[in-house]
Amino acid sequence: MKNVKKLWKWLSPYKLRFLWIVLLAATMSIAQVLAALTVADILNAVIKLNQAAFFKATLLALTFFGVTIIVDYLHSVNVSIVSEAVVADIRLASLKAIEQSEFRAFHKEKSENYAASMVTELDIISSRSLSSFFKIIANVCNLVSSIIGLTYLHVSLVIMAFVLAALMFTIPTLFQKRMQEMAQKVADSNSNLLVKMGHWLGGYSILNDYNAKNMLQTQLIKPIDDVKQVKIADGKLTAGVSVVSGVLSLSAQMGMIALTGFLAVNQLVSAGTIISTGNLAGMIFSPLHVLMVYISQFQSGFGTLDKVENIISALEETPTGKAIQLASEQTVSVQSRNLSVTFDDGRMVQLPNLSLEGKRHYAIVGPSGIGKSVFLGLLSKSISDYEGTLHLNGQEIKELTERSVKDLMAYVPQSTYIFNLSAKENILLGNTNVSQAHYQEVIARSGLESVFAAWPDGDATLIGDAHHNISGGQAQRIGIARALLSDKPIMLLDEVTANLDQATAYDIEKTIHAFDDRLTISVTHHLGENNRAFYDEVIDFS
Repeated sequence: MKNVKKLWKWLSPYKLRFLWIVLLAATMSIAQVLAALTVADILNAVIKLNQAAFFKATLLALTFFGVTIIVDYLHSVNVSIVSEAVVADIRLASLKAIEQSEFRAFHKEKSENYAASMVTELDIISSRSLSSFFKIIANVCNLVSSIIGLTYLHVSLVIMAFVLAALMFTIPTLFQKRMQEMAQKVADSNSNLLVKMGHWLGGYSILNDYNAKNMLQTQLIKPIDDVKQVKIADGKLTAGVSVVSGVLSLSAQMGMIALTGFLAVNQLVSAGTIISTGNLAGMIFSPLHVLMVYISQFQSGFGTLDKVENIISALEETPTGKAIQLASEQTVSVQSRNLSVTFDDGRMVQLPNLSLEGKRHYAIVGPSGIGKSVFLGLLSKSISDYEGTLHLNGQEIKELTERSVKDLMAYVPQSTYIFNLSAKENILLGNTNVSQAHYQEVIARSGLESVFAAWPDGDATLIGDAHHNISGGQAQRIGIARALLSDKPIMLLDEVTANLDQATAYDIEKTIHAFDDRLTISVTHHLGENNRAFYDEVIDFS
């Protein structure tokens, strides 16, 4: 019942269609029972050599079978619609939670794990819990209708059916825990394979450069084999449950037929009743046979559903802190004192005292690992735990909400992420409130006019992994255009020229220097002498 309540949380938006599914299942079961009872009339008519009764009973049986086929089709279609709608809703709920999450909450998991939970694990929920749930309902309808049909034939058949059914229902409890554990193993092994495949295929170019592509097999053969072995074990367990319950089902049906034969010999029921009893017993014990499998599969999918819901809950943490707001012409300022960060591995980074303000350009230099990027992470609240003080316009950053801080800062990373969209869509990122004039101004200021002019489709050119490849310098200019378009008063640039040639790096920094309408903080590993003139102050973290 607990798991049914969990599932109903997602099914409840479709309760009318769900009731329609139950009605269809009940109608199908009633039609099957009526067809089974009519078969007895066919045999009785043959025994009595009554041709008119034979044709009448045959026509009636065919009508009931026809109704069963039509209703079965409608039932299957509606089950598919509801099942896929529920899975889509869970995926959308996951995406909504990601959209509303803060940086720290999102990065508790790897992005690959979110993808796995929304694809691989939801497929398990669909194929196990949802599919089995609707099959359980259909089979319960068969059971109830068949028992009513047996009551019509003889009450002793009902009593025997209940006794045998009670014996058969002991099986699910014996296998339920093992099947639930096995379902989770299948989900975990699939997720692990997905993550590792993404990791190693992402490094294809490196493996190709060093003629080490054979590492793909050596590194992935174990997770591939793990999936194979777990699925084989899962298949064996399911087959074992099916065999045990099948033997019990067959034994029960034979017992029912034997009892009916005894009743017929003693003239308590007609001879044709044996066929009806056989059909109705099949509708009782065959469903019981598969019910045991379906109940176990239904329960087994909830470990996966719990895992997905826990991920969603973790993303839905309530933001803490107060919002910071700036007046339209207010100058921004940043001050830090005795600032330090201790990481999980025990490494500590101590940062110098800083005072940054106004619409000025600052360059932060120093060797790798000294804490330059850590400072940007603290400033943008991507890193939230620190000692000392870090003020934004006089307010402690750790006391401010992440969203209000990020709304003041445009961050351009060392490597700009390019989505599989057009160049313009990559810059706008869904912002529909940008005027064409402002957009063109940003394109000009970021040095993209000549780039787009050289492309056949201009800024409508599709770029990204699946489309037109662009250079590192072009990608960084798109990142800068994104930052400019946001009109945020602070721009953070993290090693934006680190992977570019000297000429391109110079052009990029020259472009940045022209942004005299905001506070700009650039982190760089090495600042060339020719580029120092672009900055109002160079701060060495060494």
